[in-house]
Amino acid sequence: MSNRDHAHLLLQLAQADVRAVRGMADKTLFSDAIVGFHAQQAVEKALKAILSMHAIIYPKTHDLDELGAMVRQHVPTALTIVDEILALTEYAVQYRYDFFPEVEPLDRQHIADVVSAFVDQISAALPQ
Repeated sequence: MSNRDHAHLLLQLAQADVRAVRGMADKTLFSDAIVGFHAQQAVEKALKAILSMHAIIYPKTHDLDELGAMVRQHVPTALTIVDEILALTEYAVQYRYDFFPEVEPLDRQHIADVVSAFVDQISAALPQ
């Protein structure tokens, strides 16, 4: 699979995670841990998509800080990577497989909007 095709596949998967986050608005059905996991996955896949498009080998990691730093270092485009989405890393492993501490409840609409805007930004940066 070419880097371009791999990038577009990752972006499609990221968009599916964004749709999942938007579809999980009902707090009685879906925990913040599940919503946060899909939000984290959308960001992770979008970051990996832009790295793949630029033929940058990325590690097998869920660490959004690490992936974000790689994008900032290697990708010449000016992407807006806000700390708020990088903070979703905790939902990849810690909150998924470990004790879910008492934290502020997720503002699901806000997270969906921020993550969706980020994925859209990556989509616009990828050549068709």
